[in-house]
Amino acid sequence: MTGVAFVFCRAEDVPLPFGYAGHVGWGFYLPEDGGFYCGSTENPSGSPIVFPGGDNGWWGERVDSLAAMVDAMQLRAYDSYKFEGVADAHPDAALEVAKATALRGYFVATDNCLDHTRDVLTAYGVQNLPSTDEHPFPNSWFAIFDGELRSLIPVEQSV
Repeated sequence: MTGVAFVFCRAEDVPLPFGYAGHVGWGFYLPEDGGFYCGSTENPSGSPIVFPGGDNGWWGERVDSLAAMVDAMQLRAYDSYKFEGVADAHPDAALEVAKATALRGYFVATDNCLDHTRDVLTAYGVQNLPSTDEHPFPNSWFAIFDGELRSLIPVEQSV
């Protein structure tokens, strides 16, 4: 089944001494009904560790259109996204993994927004994702993710 996978980025999130690590979330097309599912692990406490079952700020939402998904992500201050087609999409598997990330907790080094996003996209069927070992920060990983880039910043704010 043909699908489309999305990675959303909030570039100026998680400040570090040398810039921003960034933050990512995920989305995917539901070919059977024409809807979309999107979400992320937000970790609103900013704690480096949230134990499994704790509040890691997970959210997920099924929407009826691409425009509704983009709106949902803009409301959460994401500023850009990339998308790519997936020849052999597995939306049920991606949905299962997405929902499971709600209970995984959060660990800054190995089980964070980037790891959760990568796991959802892998379950969906995205091939050749960038390595999180080589690109451990969401911004650097997003930069090399092979997808078509779109801005979520309104034109009047980007000049």
